[in-house]
Amino acid sequence: TGAATTAAEAVFAVGPCSGSTWRLRRISLLGYRFTSFVSQRTGLRALLGQTGEPLSNLHVVVATEADTCDWAHKDDGLPHTLEHVIFLGSQKYPFKGVLDKLANRSLASGTNAWTATDHTCYTLETAGHEGCLNLLPIYADHILHPCLTDHSFVTEVHHVTGDGEDKGVVYCEMQGRENTEGSLVDRAILDLLYPKGGYSAETGGKLANLRTLTNEQVSRYHRENYQASNMMFVLTGAADETEFLRALDQVEASVCAKPPPPQMPRPWMGPLSPVDVDAHGMLRPLHGQDNAATADAVSAAGLGGPDSNAVEQPGDAAGEAGAPSLDASAVAMRAAAPAGWAGTPRVVLFPSEDESRGVVSIGWRGPRYEERSKWVAIRLLWSYLSESAASPLQMALVECSEPLCADIEPAHEVFSEGYHQVWLREVEADKMDQVVPRFFEVVRAAADEFDVTRMGIVIRRAQRKLLQSLEAKPTEVLIDGVVRNFLYGPRGTEAAGAAAASGTVGSQPAGAAMSVE
Repeated sequence: TGAATTAAEAVFAVGPCSGSTWRLRRISLLGYRFTSFVSQRTGLRALLGQTGEPLSNLHVVVATEADTCDWAHKDDGLPHTLEHVIFLGSQKYPFKGVLDKLANRSLASGTNAWTATDHTCYTLETAGHEGCLNLLPIYADHILHPCLTDHSFVTEVHHVTGDGEDKGVVYCEMQGRENTEGSLVDRAILDLLYPKGGYSAETGGKLANLRTLTNEQVSRYHRENYQASNMMFVLTGAADETEFLRALDQVEASVCAKPPPPQMPRPWMGPLSPVDVDAHGMLRPLHGQDNAATADAVSAAGLGGPDSNAVEQPGDAAGEAGAPSLDASAVAMRAAAPAGWAGTPRVVLFPSEDESRGVVSIGWRGPRYEERSKWVAIRLLWSYLSESAASPLQMALVECSEPLCADIEPAHEVFSEGYHQVWLREVEADKMDQVVPRFFEVVRAAADEFDVTRMGIVIRRAQRKLLQSLEAKPTEVLIDGVVRNFLYGPRGTEAAGAAAASGTVGSQPAGAAMSVE
């Protein structure tokens, strides 16, 4: 099950439509052949994965950074808003629904898209590769040259009805999400880990910001971010290089026919602001004589350091009679730091029908993108600590006579400097002050009594899952690593960068690629 990555020398091809020169580099990755394309004229990038799947998938990735500047706020929801209005027509096809109708004729179930913290991705899946190739130039026209009319903005994003109600597709979507416990806890965690910059932005948009957003702001955001040099087309399936290049070159020709866009810096390449270790909600290890053992053990497990923080999340709606009071000040007084640590968890109230339970989340700033072996180690450690009923955290906090929570869920995001966190769900309100101290107590004990044999089982299980997924749905396994490499990997070294995206170097075992992203 080796994952050798071999790279050929770069070759060049001239596009039949634009006359541009494309640099091609071919690599073999995890048993599949990939060809990267880079336009020497516009910087447009593409990747063809010949996975042999009967369903062909197209992903168009745009690096989108939302940060506060003199004309916008990071919580305005510009990336998400733009994702919606893209589908309302382009300059060549100025009609809503054209993309979906054409996709349906190509044996697809329409088009789709998602907005993440650091990118926006537009997707298409068709039976056979011909549909993706035929639709690629049309899809690209919608993405690069949308109509962005005022009436489309009012209908899709926000407007006020005759009854004085705030409406709009984007507004209603965020209205149903903004005050959920998952959204609120994420905002609190990210505000602590990334006090400045786009990683703590609400890319979907906060309701107050959406009410004041204008179409001019959306148009400017598109002009500055939706550029050929800031995009990548990823096609997987059975298409060959000649067919893919012909479709790409049509996109290149349409880009060259327009005036050159303003030159903007590559997103996410700036320095990150440091964590404010003294902020309310941050936990810091005390390295005194009595507490050194605790702090060192937890840090050795990869779960300590000055970037650790905790958020407690009790309910705030009218609950059952006799339920414990969840006054924020009372919870804060009970939520003391665990032994060996300084600081108090941040308490955030959310609306709920049940006041008797809440959720606790603890997060850490993680390694940098290029520190792939550390990300693999973190993912394996979380599997070791929490994945099965026999894991230390499950046995101590869930599968016990007096459980402190109903479920434990680790999560992570790989940014230029990412983060990882753990969710402890369905915590009884009168036991919330016990969760954080008990968590670190269990982690310390797990570090002192580390079971190497069980860790070997965890690694082999992860390898089997990876290989099984890679055989069944290779695109789903590879696409996240490809996107991360496009966002944060070095430019001009596609072969090495593509290997980095899946965590493989040389003849490293395939299992090492398992959870880099």
